[in-house]
Amino acid sequence: QLRWLGLDGVAAQGGPLVDFDADGQADDRLLDADRDGSADRVFAGERAYVDTDGDGSWDVVLSDADGDGAADAAGPP
Repeated sequence: QLRWLGLDGVAAQGGPLVDFDADGQADDRLLDADRDGSADRVFAGERAYVDTDGDGSWDVVLSDADGDGAADAAGPP
């Protein structure tokens, strides 16, 4: 069980598969790279969200519009 914040800022626990993007499918993957119990990254469809400073909020969103596995753009969530 990982702790994470939804895009609406509401705290939740679960994983590694959750419904992060609220599409009704538990198909978004949480990762805890530093093993502190809080999600550092979430992969949701064509987007990945990253908590760069470990404060629990998502700082960067990466998008992969062409589906090649490499980010095409990065910006604030």
